Amino acid sequence: MQISIASCTVALQHLITAALSAERGVSANELLADLQASDHLRDGPAALDSLDQLAVARKVTEFFKLEKTGAEELLLRRHQLSQWSELICENLNDGTLSHIWFRSGGTTGEPKLVAQSLDHLLSEVREISDLVRNTKRIIALVPLHRDIARIAEKVSLPGTLAEITPYRWAP
Repeated sequence: MQISIASCTVALQHLITAALSAERGVSANELLADLQASDHLRDGPAALDSLDQLAVARKVTEFFKLEKTGAEELLLRRHQLSQWSELICENLNDGTLSHIWFRSGGTTGEPKLVAQSLDHLLSEVREISDLVRNTKRIIALVPLHRDIARIAEKVSLPGTLAEITPYRWAP
C-alpha cells in the first residue's frame, strides 16, 4: 500500500503540532489549524523560525529515521510542508524506509525509541477500519503523537474511517 503525499502531510502537521504547541504556549488545536491553513513553513500563522525548523526537522528525522536515507538535511532546505511530504513518501514508498519510530512515554524509565513496521501498522489500520466501518464517531483519549494506531490511521487511511473530531473532557 502506497502512502499518499496528502496523508503524509497530515501526519507531519500532527508531529509539528506535538513538537511546538507547548513551547509556543498555544493549544494543539490552534497550532494544527494554523498549519492546515498554509503549506509554507516560514510564512503564515504557524511560521517556523530557523530554530523551530531545526527542532521540528530533528523530530521528523527521528520519527521516520531519515538519517538512513541521507535526506534529513533536505528538510532544512525546503520550506513547504508538501515538499517534506514528497521527500518522506518517496522513501517510504520505495522501501528505503520500512519503520516508523515512536518515543515511549517513559512511565517505567527513560523514554526510548520503539520501531513499528510500516507494513504491520498498515495491516493493523486495515483491521481497525473493518471493525469500525459503520461507526459514526470515535473518541480518542490520547493525542495523535502518543497513539500508534492514530498515527497509522492518519498516514494511511484518511477518509476511510469516519472523521475524527477531537473531544476535550473538561472537569
